This record gives sequence, structure tokens and C-alpha cells, in this order.
Amino acid sequence: MAGIQPLPPDIVQLMAAGEVIDSPAAVVRELAENAIDAGATRIVLEVRSPPWQLQMTDNGSGLEVADLRQVATAHSTSKLAHKADLWNIHSLGFRGEALHSLSRLARLTVCSRPQARAASGFCMR
Repeated sequence: MAGIQPLPPDIVQLMAAGEVIDSPAAVVRELAENAIDAGATRIVLEVRSPPWQLQMTDNGSGLEVADLRQVATAHSTSKLAHKADLWNIHSLGFRGEALHSLSRLARLTVCSRPQARAASGFCMR
């Protein structure tokens, strides 16, 4: 065996994703937590298999297009801005890793319609 070597970035990304997403149930948990944090009072989950396909729809606050572009990037969250925020967390999800992890492990499409926009929404793949 070779000596200790740093892992290539693509393997690190997959391992970090695996820490968050280790099963279809983890996907559902992460998506539901995001929906609840967005104020959703109704969450609809559709599951199809094989292969696993999950679709979650909720009535949360939605995202503007600028936020939707950032939603699956690593370490991106609207729930923390400063170190001190770590000691005052009032949300279910806050690490900014769930959607990024999903995007590394699966084909991810996120669609959103901010509550202020009654008819139109946006999708990012």
C-alpha cells in the first residue's frame, strides 16, 4: 500500500455528501427539514422506484432566482452568517450541505416559486 496521501477533491466531495445523504430516508429528511424551515404547512412526497426518484412539493416561502442559483453550492445557507449564530440556531437545517450533497450524488432539480409570485416559478438543474 502507498503511504498516506491526500484524497482527490472529487472523492472528498463524495465522502462529504455521504455523511449527509446515506439513504433515500436521509434525502426525505433533508428536504422536509428545508421545507419546514421555509415555513411550509403542507409537504407532499412522491416516491418511485426502481430507480429511486423522489419529488417533494411544499408551500414554503420559496426562493428568488438568485438564491436558487446558489442553493446547491457547497457550504451555502441562509441560516448562518457569523460564528456566533452557531450558538443560536432556531432551524432544523443550517449547514448548507444537504442540497449540495444531493447534487453530487444524484440528478437534482430544484424548482421554486416565491410566495410573492402567484403564477411563475424557476427551476435549476
